[in-house]
Amino acid sequence: MLTSFIFCARTLLLGQIDMLLLMTSETFPTTVRGTAVGVQASTFYLGFFLTPYISAGFLNLELEFLAGFCCVISLIAAIASALLTWETRCLELAMTDVFKF
Repeated sequence: MLTSFIFCARTLLLGQIDMLLLMTSETFPTTVRGTAVGVQASTFYLGFFLTPYISAGFLNLELEFLAGFCCVISLIAAIASALLTWETRCLELAMTDVFKF
């Protein structure tokens, strides 16, 4: 049951990659956007490919430990997403000159 839950969560994450790409394009300035999207995509795919190996290792652990682990990871993700726009909160995004003629 745990393995099926992890693979369902993995499938749902595939839909979230597009939302993350849209949010980074709206949040980050043009000069930083390429690096931000590259780091985000690489960490996403690293986790996506490691999921089967991690789920196989978690099958031997207690269910309470797994629930606690997932709660801690979710809490860290919630804090990170709240702090994502801290530097641009209540400020207008600066226009960067991409095309200089």
